[in-house]
Amino acid sequence: MIQYTIHEVAALLNISTDAIRLYEKEGLVTPTRNPENGYRYYNTEQIHRIMGICLYRKLNVSIAEIKRLLAVSTLGDLSESFSGFIDSRKKDPVRYEPCRLLLRR
Repeated sequence: MIQYTIHEVAALLNISTDAIRLYEKEGLVTPTRNPENGYRYYNTEQIHRIMGICLYRKLNVSIAEIKRLLAVSTLGDLSESFSGFIDSRKKDPVRYEPCRLLLRR
């Protein structure tokens, strides 16, 4: 399995290493660590997870909401979470605008 350093992931996704470290600190992603040097390594599954987190952040989703959305384990739960997310955004036009623009594409 190919693993990537934090700098490689940051360059690949065009985000900062600080953002990735924040996602780790908040428990959204868990890289493997090299015990000899402490370097973080990410596999493709973790990179996909970070990509999802980035999408949520572009939609102005808070870290707490992302945690809740990523914690669901079934398709039904995921659908319910997304419905709740969209409904809550519709009540706040400023936060809903990025969602509306994305859904129009």
